Amino acid sequence: MKRKKLFIFLAIIAIAALSLIVNHFVRHTGEFIDGKFFWRGSYYHKIDLDSYEFKGFDKIEKTKNLDFNISAIEGDNEYIFLLLWDLTSNYLYVKEDYEIPTSGKVTSVYVAPIHKFEDKKFCEAIDDLLYGGFINDKRKKFIIKTDVMYQLAKEITLSFNDCPVGSEFVGYIGIINNKWVYILSKDIETNQNGNAIVMSYTCYIIDDYDKLPIIKEYVKTENHNVIIEK
Repeated sequence: MKRKKLFIFLAIIAIAALSLIVNHFVRHTGEFIDGKFFWRGSYYHKIDLDSYEFKGFDKIEKTKNLDFNISAIEGDNEYIFLLLWDLTSNYLYVKEDYEIPTSGKVTSVYVAPIHKFEDKKFCEAIDDLLYGGFINDKRKKFIIKTDVMYQLAKEITLSFNDCPVGSEFVGYIGIINNKWVYILSKDIETNQNGNAIVMSYTCYIIDDYDKLPIIKEYVKTENHNVIIEK
């Protein structure tokens, strides 16, 4: 009986050890090859996008050299995108044969700092605001100059056709001089050395826009008083 128990105990230890070894080699699969990242039979390349969400750095695997953890992007069940990260940095990669949509149906709106909203009415309101003929020469507008626009209004980035990352930065929404505005364009001014010092922005007033209430619900911002250019 004692020998049988000893055998069972040793068998359990052996199985546990084997599981750890297999788990190590199976889960540490990603590697860099010729400047690209290879993972589970597919090549990925790095992209410069920062509008996406992930669940608390939940890691699914590690790179073979153990430099990076590998995480999936929220809403990306096919692993089209991968987030490679360590304690100090993170990098977004996409499958090299996937074309990120930059037009189509707006399915997500990212409001800085990186809040993703998928509410259908909000997406439709933003879509109408940008692509429904709202911006035209008859709309009230004014011009301001600033080098800290990101402090005055919220950056808006769109995701199209259920893509799990935001791909198209489309401007800003904020409250300037007690008016809700959409800020579309900018003209860069430079000093004599060619360095950017200040930018002019065109602000389109949207306080009479019929879908402004749903925009107010998701774009949380404060009023900022700014000098208007004559």
